Amino acid sequence: MKKTPFENLRDRMEACLRGLCGRISPERRIVVIAAALALFAVVNCWIMIRGICSIGRESDRIEHISLPDVPPPDAAEEPGPLELEIENFLNEHFNTESHDSTTLE
Repeated sequence: MKKTPFENLRDRMEACLRGLCGRISPERRIVVIAAALALFAVVNCWIMIRGICSIGRESDRIEHISLPDVPPPDAAEEPGPLELEIENFLNEHFNTESHDSTTLE
């Protein structure tokens, strides 16, 4: 089976890291791992703090959209046929007096 270029690259990188880590003594290997961990922790904290601090700045760059004022519907308006149908259905099937489980018959 032929390997893809990414698999070849992965194998070469793995061999290179094994060669470098194989030459290091165990004590030095721990120092390298601790330094890499500290470096990644500092970078992580820096990215998090920078992201938190930029939250307030992002709102200054965004243009606010102004929406037109929509007048509320008039209360005196007659309901349409759909509203009447929904109201009749709800009254017919969900009448609180006929389906009230708290009343004794």
